[in-house]
Parts: sequence; structure tokens; C-alpha cells
Amino acid sequence: LYSAYFFLKGGGMNEKDRQFWEEHLAHIRSFESFVMEWLTADKIELYEHFIPQYKFITSSLDRNKILVNFTGRFENLEHDFMHVCKVLKLKKTELLKLNITAPNALQYSEYYNDKMIDKVAELYAQDIKLLNYSFSKK
Repeated sequence: LYSAYFFLKGGGMNEKDRQFWEEHLAHIRSFESFVMEWLTADKIELYEHFIPQYKFITSSLDRNKILVNFTGRFENLEHDFMHVCKVLKLKKTELLKLNITAPNALQYSEYYNDKMIDKVAELYAQDIKLLNYSFSKK
């Protein structure tokens, strides 16, 4: 969520991203305001960058049924990409590294306070549960 917010704030990758930012988010003062004042269950459905991931990988008839054989994780991206290449018998290709976070940047969780964590954990509860994530500063 943090990454998506700042990606759009920085112009995104196309005109559609820039237009969404201008129409919906440009008035937001900070990431905290975005989470606490703008972000709601209805609004996360407005744009693909905020839609919970479970909606892309589960059955619309049973949101607890994952329809994919493998879910890669961003934090293991290189390793998981190589796994997919091996399973699909694809020539291994090095991933391009675009939109890289500065090396001295804080861990994303450092940008959240306890109230923000609670709200995001509630809005993205199904992602956290199905994908076996935890969301806290601890």
C-alpha cells in the first residue's frame, strides 16, 4: 500500500495512473491521511493498485479457494521468478530492476502507526490470511 501510494504520487507509469492521482489523491496531505481518511473498503476497489490480491487469485464463488498453483512473493522475487522459469521450462532471464527503493529507505512498516496498521489489517484481512502474512510493527 505504501509503495502503491508513492508510486502514484510520483506519476505512476502512464497517463491513467497520473489521472487517477489527480482526480482522487492529489489533495491528500500525507500517507497517514491517505490511509486514515481516504482509504475505505469501497475506495480500494477504485483502482488496480489498491485492490486486494485475493481478488486476482481466488474463485469469485469461494474467496478462500486459491486458483493458482504458486504465489510468488515480492520479498523473494528473484528466487520465486527462477522457480517459475524452472517449472515452466523457460529460459532463465534476469529480472530488470526498475522503480527501485533507495538503499537507505526505511522498511515499509516504519511508515505506519498502530491505528494505520489496524485499519490496513482490517481492509486487507483476506490477503493477510490467505497469503500467510502478518502486518504489524513487532
